[in-house]
Amino acid sequence: MVNTTGQNLQLANGAISRLILSTAGPQIQADCLQLAPNGITFGSVVETAGYALPCSKVYHGACEVWDKGAGSCEAVCSQTSVTLGKAPGSLCWAFGSH
Repeated sequence: MVNTTGQNLQLANGAISRLILSTAGPQIQADCLQLAPNGITFGSVVETAGYALPCSKVYHGACEVWDKGAGSCEAVCSQTSVTLGKAPGSLCWAFGSH
């Protein structure tokens, strides 16, 4: 599974990240913070186990906050594509809509 999140990897922020956190359990957040205690840069990816999710791994990539179309979505699309490209194998993609 691929999850786009903020650079600080706080899974309590964002609808999809919150759902992943509530389903997988708190260990997934602990893994993110242990693997990247200072956060990650845009385009970087942290891999965690899926825990209680129906997948073996979750790839968390930093992506800019969606501006609801006020600006250009190119940066968000580009960063999401980089994240997806770093996640090998079959994937389940989840994109939130607001």
